[in-house]
Amino acid sequence: MDQPLGRAIGNALEVKEALATLKGSGPPDLRELCLELGGWMLYMAGKASDPEQGGIALEGTISSGRALDKFREMVINQGGDVKVIDSPDLLPHAEKLYPVKAACSGYVSRLDAEAIGTTAVSLGAGRATREDYIDHAVGIVLEKKIGDRVEHGKNLAVIHAGSAAAEALLEEAGKNISEAYSFQQGSCESPRLILGHVD
Repeated sequence: MDQPLGRAIGNALEVKEALATLKGSGPPDLRELCLELGGWMLYMAGKASDPEQGGIALEGTISSGRALDKFREMVINQGGDVKVIDSPDLLPHAEKLYPVKAACSGYVSRLDAEAIGTTAVSLGAGRATREDYIDHAVGIVLEKKIGDRVEHGKNLAVIHAGSAAAEALLEEAGKNISEAYSFQQGSCESPRLILGHVD
């Protein structure tokens, strides 16, 4: 993975992003991958003549609201709170927001997905061991990804942290996120999301 998929890393943050995608917005790369994978699934199930037609059918499902309705049905069947679908702000949210600023101007040429993921775990968004507690509110939102122009002092990302997060932890997480980015002066393109298909 050349960079994280979408812009959100962390449980509630990713749920919000998924809801936005089901509502027809959300990050373009997440939408593209969902339509590609879903299109292939419809094709393999015999519900579409080819993967491209499957993707087109799914786009219609999103734009009509049927995708969101199906998600709502799934949440109800699993005993979840459907109010968060219409009001995502009801999901857990971080007590502290800590911006990570760009140390230079340029175009993002590299973004280390593993370093970003490891940093999110250190904030409590995932487990390093089975016993670790997961804080569903914490994580990272990337404001810049590969190919994006950034100006010195502007946000690269925003850390969403719990109220108990020590300043040292936030500073270390910010340093790790900053070091996950590389820049160049000339423009560059975002890497292709899908390189090919394995039959």
